[in-house]
Amino acid sequence: MIKALDSDMSWGNMLQVGEVARKLGLNPQTLYFYERIGLIPSPKRTEAGYRLFDDQDIERLSFISRAKALGLSLDEIKELLALQDGDSLSCGEVYQMLLRKVQQIEDNIQQLQRLRTELLPLLNRCQENAQRLGEERQCVVFKDVSFNGEDNSNKFDHDANYHEALIMDTLTVEILGTGCKKCHQLEENARRAIASLGIEAEILHITDPVEIAKRRVMSTPALVVNGKVVSKGKVISSEQIKPLFQS
Repeated sequence: MIKALDSDMSWGNMLQVGEVARKLGLNPQTLYFYERIGLIPSPKRTEAGYRLFDDQDIERLSFISRAKALGLSLDEIKELLALQDGDSLSCGEVYQMLLRKVQQIEDNIQQLQRLRTELLPLLNRCQENAQRLGEERQCVVFKDVSFNGEDNSNKFDHDANYHEALIMDTLTVEILGTGCKKCHQLEENARRAIASLGIEAEILHITDPVEIAKRRVMSTPALVVNGKVVSKGKVISSEQIKPLFQS
């Protein structure tokens, strides 16, 4: 529910969206997204409808940013905030959540160490070929690639993709449109694709014509992934969307 600012109240130390974004180093769209998914409560508003954030809102946003920097997912952060809001955030619950995260990080480290072990021989071979044949010669290192005496080319591709997924930031998905039925269907298909792939993503529904025009889109609904327009003027299925998230 939107909380209107009483007419006899001054803004005081309250900040607008742009000011909060600059203060915390966040994208303004991220604040709208956090509000939409319930990570932060709907802030107070001026009579003109501008959002105003107080010290408590900013403290909550700072906590979200710190938790995200530690590797916690938005769902995990939401769970922590729910416990905190209900005054039931116990040391035991935080311990278990952080323990799971540490175990996940250790698994990731093992995967990366295996990938490093497999890449080092290729690195050495590339260096030798460059010194012997010249750096401009066509690279033949990946022909008949063999790790540990066996053909693991498929495994290499898998681990390389996994490594790329580990270092990627959260996917930003934008649905451009004026809130029409097709726009909502495209958003639903995008959510299905995200759930199917098990990835973390921010979904933003952009309805402002000015913002849509900035993205040089004339036909909606349109799908934008990490700033790149990948589909416009039609509703594509979740199966068609999944490869676009992986490319």
